[in-house]
Amino acid sequence: MSPEEALHSFVSGLPTPAVLVREDRLLMNTAAQQLLGYAHEEVSTPEQWFATLYGETAEDIRSIYTGHRQGGRGQPVTHPVRRADGSRLWVQFSAHFTDDEEVWLLNDVTEHFETAINLDATEARWQSLVESLPGWVSEIALDGTVRWISHAPRRRQTEEIMGRQISDLIGELDLTQTQDMLADMRHTGRPLTVETQERTADGSVVWWEHRMAPLRQCGVCIGFVVYTIDATERHQQQQQCLEQERQLQQARKLEALGRMAGGVAHDFNNMLTVIQGGLDVASHELPDGHPALRELHDIQQAMNRATTLVRELLSVSRGGILQPSQVNLSSVVEGMMHLLRLELGSVELKVALASDLPEISADASRIRQVIANLVRNARDAMPDGGCVRLSTERLELKTDLVTLQGAIPAGTYAALHVRDTGLGMDKETQSHLFEPFFTTKGEGRGTGLGLSVVYGIVQQSGGHIWFETEPGKGTTFHVALPEGSARCRPEKRLHNCS
Repeated sequence: MSPEEALHSFVSGLPTPAVLVREDRLLMNTAAQQLLGYAHEEVSTPEQWFATLYGETAEDIRSIYTGHRQGGRGQPVTHPVRRADGSRLWVQFSAHFTDDEEVWLLNDVTEHFETAINLDATEARWQSLVESLPGWVSEIALDGTVRWISHAPRRRQTEEIMGRQISDLIGELDLTQTQDMLADMRHTGRPLTVETQERTADGSVVWWEHRMAPLRQCGVCIGFVVYTIDATERHQQQQQCLEQERQLQQARKLEALGRMAGGVAHDFNNMLTVIQGGLDVASHELPDGHPALRELHDIQQAMNRATTLVRELLSVSRGGILQPSQVNLSSVVEGMMHLLRLELGSVELKVALASDLPEISADASRIRQVIANLVRNARDAMPDGGCVRLSTERLELKTDLVTLQGAIPAGTYAALHVRDTGLGMDKETQSHLFEPFFTTKGEGRGTGLGLSVVYGIVQQSGGHIWFETEPGKGTTFHVALPEGSARCRPEKRLHNCS
């Protein structure tokens, strides 16, 4: 048997798919024909082979083959081929060259290749899903080392995190705490949720929620997975809910105290009427120069103070009378300047009045009472002197303005601002600020009704009042009164206002 016949016999007898190429002739062994589905007569030359099996990619594959042939050796190349029935196979093709003959070995890698493709597709989908999450995912080794992270958190580079301890990723918790958490999860198998906070460069606080769970393989914990999200907005909403609940409790407390104050005021007013009648009779019956007239005068002065107190109590209890008219807030302030300067004494007063304020419908005398009480309160907050800044402005709100004392609806307002450079207020004082009879001035230095009266007048005028304060840095009161008609008609009592 000649060498050519021996090679032909060897290739034909191979159990694996193989092709013998001699000059322009091509011979497939039985395994190759079974794999590809083509008879020997259908693919008998290299040209037919490339054109039939590779279709549109034939020229690319042929150029790779030619390069390998010229180099005298062939590296395995994997490409899809078309079978006789139209299906596709992934075949690894490697060529072995001699002077006159070539042997091509074929290896069906379809299952392996498609599995790899499916894995790549699955990984790509998983990666896309992870990257679209609002937070980031990280894989942690048993010793707490960060093995993998989906994307860099908080403007940090991924390289900064990889290989470092989980305590560097979570922050606020030290290495011992995080190691204890991981050990607990590994032992119990239960996931954990941890919240931490971080102060950013601009001074704001960001809250992070870390959801951690064991990563298991064949029932054995091989690490941990951590999903981290920004929980700042949720914390802010929780704080707003707590603040709204506090405001509701405050409103209920004020309403109860107001009803009580109203009842006391009405009864007290009846007593004052009787006393006033007795004073009038006694004053008329005594002759001029009688020594008792001085005592009656002192009693009358006390009566006047008691009458003022009753009026304030009725304001708190919403039992007063509003007489609204069209009012310009800047004009009201301007008309009170002399009185305010006398009220402040040695305390400096700076005023900035806007000329473009909207007209408001309010009781001018009550607005003057609001201004006077706020200025008096500012003066009392500066026992060692200071400065009161009184200003007005046109306030245009396109959206609701959220303050610590509640939300102010969008609209046009005439705003009053009273700012002092005094002591400021702590949290405890702020929580009771508008309550009747609450005062920080000490015994005998105030009724504790000034700010309660202000609150009641502003509310019944359809307006809003809020404040900003910090211990040692002063306080600013803001009042916003809406443009347009007031909520109450003349001669209507405050408790009838909607």
